[in-house]
Amino acid sequence: MRPSQCRSGHGIGSDRHTDIKRNLGLANGTLQFHLGVLEREGIIRSQNQGTRKVFYPKGVPVPENGGNLHEVQLRILRAVRELPGIMTGDVAGALGISRQHALWHLRILVTKNLVRLERHGFRLQCFPPATKDGTPTPAEGLESAATHVQDS
Repeated sequence: MRPSQCRSGHGIGSDRHTDIKRNLGLANGTLQFHLGVLEREGIIRSQNQGTRKVFYPKGVPVPENGGNLHEVQLRILRAVRELPGIMTGDVAGALGISRQHALWHLRILVTKNLVRLERHGFRLQCFPPATKDGTPTPAEGLESAATHVQDS
């Protein structure tokens, strides 16, 4: 597996089993055999992420967050921390992705209580999550909140 064949977006130079299978058009057994050989030879390495296994070519660093948050999600967290109340369309524009893609990742972050969305008419704004007493979380708390989710 060449780094150029790794293009699913699960990390720079990484791919999941199903993505590799689809991209190369291989059957499960054939792919599993060859991935095993490549791993034994030290050409690739793998990391379990929940129920999925992600493969990395030799020399490609594993994401610091262990892969629990997608790179786009980390970038969204930074944007929301720097500009509380940023519109979802502005998040998408800043990251160079579609609004639908940004909203998909934002909803995941909402379920992990890392971002709060508020609708104002047709506008959807992104904020850091509120604390238990309803006050907004300080911006510097987002980094530790993201780390807490990754550790659990």
